Amino acid sequence: MKISINRSERGIKYIKMTNINVVDVVESKKVSGLSFFLLALCAFAGIATEMIHVLFTMPVIFGASGDDWTTAQSIIHWIITCITWGFITFVLVRVADRKISV
Repeated sequence: MKISINRSERGIKYIKMTNINVVDVVESKKVSGLSFFLLALCAFAGIATEMIHVLFTMPVIFGASGDDWTTAQSIIHWIITCITWGFITFVLVRVADRKISV
């Protein structure tokens, strides 16, 4: 939506709002299917980091496997997992916006 404001000496005379097509404003990019596939692969790898946390990182930190964790250790695990997923999501959105944005 395009908004144009006509100002006069005594203030705003009127505001005109018109519809415009997004294609007119942004040049369209040619995006291949490979770009989407690579982003999907990175998203899957980001979610799979939980397995890395459960199988490798957390047993080293806690000194026990997942079945033997206390409630506090489980909460710490989920906090670390959520922070990791949030970071990966942030990175994926930024990369997608720069590479695939139409």
